[in-house]
Amino acid sequence: STQSTWESRPRMQPVPHRCALALVSGRRLDIFDLREGPLLTFEAPEPIRSLVLDPSGKFLATGGDDKVIRVWDMATLTCVGSRSLKKKITAMSFLGSERLLVADKAGDVFYVAVPAAEPPVLLLGHIVSVSAMVCSCNRVVTADRDEKIRVSSFPATAEIESICFGHTEYVTRLLLAPCGERVVSGAGDGTVRVWELCSGRSLAALRLLPELPRHDASVELPMCRGLCMHGHTVAAIFANTLQVFIMDLAPDGSQLQLRHAIPCALEPLDLCCDEAGLLWLRCPDAVFCFDANDSFAPRDTLAASLNAFLAEARVSHRDDYLESLRKVRPTKRPRVAEESGPPAQ
Repeated sequence: STQSTWESRPRMQPVPHRCALALVSGRRLDIFDLREGPLLTFEAPEPIRSLVLDPSGKFLATGGDDKVIRVWDMATLTCVGSRSLKKKITAMSFLGSERLLVADKAGDVFYVAVPAAEPPVLLLGHIVSVSAMVCSCNRVVTADRDEKIRVSSFPATAEIESICFGHTEYVTRLLLAPCGERVVSGAGDGTVRVWELCSGRSLAALRLLPELPRHDASVELPMCRGLCMHGHTVAAIFANTLQVFIMDLAPDGSQLQLRHAIPCALEPLDLCCDEAGLLWLRCPDAVFCFDANDSFAPRDTLAASLNAFLAEARVSHRDDYLESLRKVRPTKRPRVAEESGPPAQ
């Protein structure tokens, strides 16, 4: 099917246990405290593709086109470790605060001990580029441009627990449900789906955008640009859609229902939800805030200082690479053998 190349776009993550956001715009990383102002600005040699924080808020990791994994200590706001890969980095996910999984454009996933003091260890391989990844203490869930989601055991990643089939276009976003036994996915087919990890069975599927003709290179796919969760509330945004879709996920993950859609004056580029229940929405010319605890009422005054800083620093929300997306037909390469997990602890 027709697929989009891997994109570089603005990214945003809340900093746990701190009233702050980490933002990526092209090659630039900013950490901004909503009460104290800018804390850190860093510019990489090439665009940053992935930005993740560990659940404890101790470390932040970045990676991108310069093929370098950088680990930042959030207490000292300094880079405490870095390692290079052979290919561009496309996705990352923390396993606790001391282990980091990193995926590259060739489809390989590596294990890195934080703060990146040891060389990366190859865990597993896909036959195409890894587009999204999440992990738990005993599983690694990866998606690629072949429209499927793979669930691998951890640390014995050669054991594939299940494969989730159902999306008709490439998967771009993954979220672990609070129960830890379900994963929520967003794709370029305009749907959000819920999967049972142990079996790969589709538990729920919600079409948010009309289905488009396949195999038509002139049609721009409704790529899922952002997916986040607060409790059992899921929010999603799609390319070329001026809405934020708010959904309710059943506690057992068996149902996903659309609650309502928040209209947007500007096209959403990314979103995230912090531990206080504030939904942050990044658009081409501004960052907006909504309160998930108050029916998603606007809280734009909370973003005023951040927007003033980004405007003064001339940080572009829509970087030069966002508009460079083009449609390509994926080329297959021979399937390679699965690699074993990291060394025994």
